[in-house]
Amino acid sequence: MSKNLQAIILCRISDEKQKDGYSLDAQERIGRDYCKSKNFELLQTFRLIETGSKSQDRKKFDQVMNWYKNIRDGLENKHGRKEAKIAIDESTKKAVLRVFELRAVHGYSYYSIKDQILKENLLPEDKAKRFSKSSVETILNNKFYEGQFFWDGEYYQGKHEVFVPLDWIRKSHLKRGKTHTNRFIGPFSHTMTCGVPGCGSSIIYDPKTKFNKTTKEEILYPYYHCADGKRFHKENKIPQVNIPEQKLWDLFHQPIQELNLNEALAGFIYSKLEEVEKVQAESKATVKESASIRLKEVLAKEDELYTDYSDGLLSKDNYLKRLEAIKSEQSELKAKIENVTDTSEQEIKNKAKSLLELCKLAESAWKKASGEERIELVKRVCSNLQLDGASLRYDLKIPFKKLLDLKKNNDFTKWCPRCQSS
Repeated sequence: MSKNLQAIILCRISDEKQKDGYSLDAQERIGRDYCKSKNFELLQTFRLIETGSKSQDRKKFDQVMNWYKNIRDGLENKHGRKEAKIAIDESTKKAVLRVFELRAVHGYSYYSIKDQILKENLLPEDKAKRFSKSSVETILNNKFYEGQFFWDGEYYQGKHEVFVPLDWIRKSHLKRGKTHTNRFIGPFSHTMTCGVPGCGSSIIYDPKTKFNKTTKEEILYPYYHCADGKRFHKENKIPQVNIPEQKLWDLFHQPIQELNLNEALAGFIYSKLEEVEKVQAESKATVKESASIRLKEVLAKEDELYTDYSDGLLSKDNYLKRLEAIKSEQSELKAKIENVTDTSEQEIKNKAKSLLELCKLAESAWKKASGEERIELVKRVCSNLQLDGASLRYDLKIPFKKLLDLKKNNDFTKWCPRCQSS
């Protein structure tokens, strides 16, 4: 004979004043009738009065959700009833064990642990999509894996399986707040996202070790690819592309090369930048002057409106309605005036000079810089870095985009052939 399915009843209202038809008693009665009709074994009934609008207001509800993991497969007591113990979620058990191993044994950072768990496909699809750095931290700090459980505001010693070695737990706690290094962190880790439309996952460092038969040594080949945290590549059968680290250095060098200027080209563009900045400054001054004139007119309208109201020419409702519109326009005009900053001619020259100096020195700085400094230089110039297959996509930040537009709109081939943008 097959065993009856087990069930619990959860009755919840947000307020004691809730209608009788939806009261706790009514909910429990409906639940019991349903269990009886389906021949379910009713294990427990919970009655809650709490709101569900904020997570901190759902303490009792969260406790109920944890209780469903209690199963009765322990020793029988004198009444013939098996003692309860908390069941382990088998779908995440391997991932949890691996999290502690990577932290305690190999010293991985939270980000690296996250990347590795996703790479090894240790989580079900629904849980993998939500797995993050904070998920790793929560697992490592969860006293459940030490053998305790939380109930009604306190921790108690549990009878559930403690499958994580206590030595790993102790070592993980000792490593809190420390900087960790491991072979799965490369210079380009967490600097780019996947550019394949619909993906957007992080690009991770995933080196390959190969054995050299001649030298009898293992050689480490640094590669990067999409973490595929959302399983987009897998679900859509889009192959992963492994990019060698040297290829990424070449790709990151491209925007620096685009902006490279020689002295003659820099001088020409300097004058052009001055012209552009002057036109923009004049435009801002015009906007500010126009807004100031209009503001005076609107202030005068407010005075006229009040006079008409005082003379009985306007009803109170009509007066208030028109006054509201005038006040709204005044606020918009004041904001427009405040947002327009006055720019002196010297400020224009300094801004153009600073931008050009950076571009003139960018190439030489790239050659002398360390790997970390090179990446920071690219981040200063670019935003939205994306790796699509073997191609790097990026957006130049506004000042540099403006400069590149000047290059593209003029023929500098005879001056600086190598500076011609792609």
